[in-house]
Amino acid sequence: MRWCLSVVLGGCLNVALAADQQVYIVGKFQLQGTSYAQAAFFRSDKIANHAVCEEELQKGQRGEWDKIFHVLRPVGGGASYTADYRCVTSNQFFEDWRGNRSYFKYNYLVEVVNKELNVQAFSSPAKCLKAYRKNKAKFSSFAFCGKSNQAIKEK
Repeated sequence: MRWCLSVVLGGCLNVALAADQQVYIVGKFQLQGTSYAQAAFFRSDKIANHAVCEEELQKGQRGEWDKIFHVLRPVGGGASYTADYRCVTSNQFFEDWRGNRSYFKYNYLVEVVNKELNVQAFSSPAKCLKAYRKNKAKFSSFAFCGKSNQAIKEK
């Protein structure tokens, strides 16, 4: 059972944040009834601050994405998934989204606390889930292990 997420990013100007901060829309795509999730880190130069990001999320809830466009495709086989988004600021940088044809080889523990993103890499989904379950009470309500096709970049 697989599902696909396609994304097209646009934009060119980002000046509102410090050089070590980026505004992202983090997406969690959870296959219902399982611990399997995918994580996506969407960034556009047209989203320079949290206010613009929140506006984009409101548009997206109506299916009217303006600055970040992506398509969620059916899983097939009667399976379904949920999509959950958050506007975040991060001093971590991620490779650009490469579309749904890229291999999801990165395993991350993703957490958002007070609109701040923290992502920790693991060598396998099992190790991520073990760390998450061991410390579950310490994590925020938006914390999960997810596969991604975006590597954490050095500045």
